[in-house]
Amino acid sequence: MRRTLMLSSEYPPNICGGLGTHVASITAALADRMSFDVITPAGFDHEKDERIRVHPLELTRERDHVRVWLRFCEAAVAYVEAEKLPFDYIHCHDWMTAMAGVILRITTGRPLVMNVHLPQRDGETFAIEKLALAVADRVIVNSIAMRDELAGKAPAVSVIPNGVDPGRYRPRADWPADDGYILFVGRLVPQKGVITLIEAMAALLRRASARLVIAGDGLHELYLRRAARNLGCADRVEFVGWAHGGELVRLYQGAQFVVMPSIYEPFGIVALEAMACGRPVIASACDGLKEIIENGVNGVLVPPGDHLRLAARMLDLLEDPPRRAAVGMAARTRALQYGWDAIADETLHVVDSLQPSHWTSSRRRLISNCAGDLITTMSDSLGDLAMVIRDFGGQHAMYDLPSPKPGPARSQAP
Repeated sequence: MRRTLMLSSEYPPNICGGLGTHVASITAALADRMSFDVITPAGFDHEKDERIRVHPLELTRERDHVRVWLRFCEAAVAYVEAEKLPFDYIHCHDWMTAMAGVILRITTGRPLVMNVHLPQRDGETFAIEKLALAVADRVIVNSIAMRDELAGKAPAVSVIPNGVDPGRYRPRADWPADDGYILFVGRLVPQKGVITLIEAMAALLRRASARLVIAGDGLHELYLRRAARNLGCADRVEFVGWAHGGELVRLYQGAQFVVMPSIYEPFGIVALEAMACGRPVIASACDGLKEIIENGVNGVLVPPGDHLRLAARMLDLLEDPPRRAAVGMAARTRALQYGWDAIADETLHVVDSLQPSHWTSSRRRLISNCAGDLITTMSDSLGDLAMVIRDFGGQHAMYDLPSPKPGPARSQAP
């Protein structure tokens, strides 16, 4: 049985989005076929499963979130070394835990799998992600769109979509009856395009009576509340905060349809959850959403950022309950293809074929460039991590980097 060291910024009940849902679901689906040690932030009453050992580590106070996660990675490496955790491969998720994966790959020689849920575009997080992509023995992404976006940055990429539990996310007993509201679920950040939905709602209300429920939180909540007030639709838009578990399922089940107006969406696990509940999804025709939804068959696609087109499609579904039911039924059928057992089988196939990859001269140049960019960009924040990267490069004649500035001592694991 393969022994997996999982490094994740989220683990139940600490789930803030698709990353946490994925980690929780894939570990549960594979727990009878693999052993797991999960290193994740402390401060939560983590779910108990004797097959999955959770090792919570404290987050430290730093001047920004990048340094918080770098210190967490240092603590994770120190903890693994101190506890002598046995593992056959390392599996990290997004840039937050990537540096721990990179260092453990370097120091132990165990193969590294990097799951990318949300690709980074620039800045320090982009530099961290680039190095992890170059070092990883296998990168897993959840859509063809993401694979294409990472072309040239990662030597070996597998596309394994996110999944859904169709037994938990299912139509309620009185389907297709609903509770008379349109639903949005997700983080309230610019990427999710919620401002487009509120503008569409204001336009829709000139033609029909409707109610919008927004389930989520984020830095843009105040901005969105003010936008709804300024557009004259605040009394028809309800912010209910973050929803999870049974509460989230009930929200999906009671909706007339769900809207995903994202500007950028690598996959869109919310779409699968809504579809599994038999509810139509109106989504932006972008990135991974186009791979899940067939326009006019099991959902509706609209151009990103076009609030008038979105309002028109919302009106179409609002005024046609039989069509909502037909699209919702087709959506449920589509979602059944994404059960976590099937996703687990694909993941296990990747892991079973995993071996530490041979670093060719071109691969070494890629790692050299990425390591140099990272150390030059933020060596004062990397601390011990920078020293390990530089020493490893020197030993293997991979690159000649300037000595990193002295950083803080490695954090001690609790």
